[in-house]
Amino acid sequence: MSEEHPETYTPTAEELKARNRRNIAIALILVAFMVFVFLSIVMRTQGAA
Repeated sequence: MSEEHPETYTPTAEELKARNRRNIAIALILVAFMVFVFLSIVMRTQGAA
C-alpha cells in the first residue's frame, strides 16, 4: 500500500503576522502572571516576618 504524503500547509503572511501577535500577547500575559505570583509571595512572606 503506497500512500501519498499530504502536501504541507504554508501559512500566508497575514496568518504569520497574526500568529506572532498572538504569541507575543500570550508571552506578556504569562510574564504578568509570573510577576503577580512573585509579588504576592514576597508580600505574604514580608507580612509574616
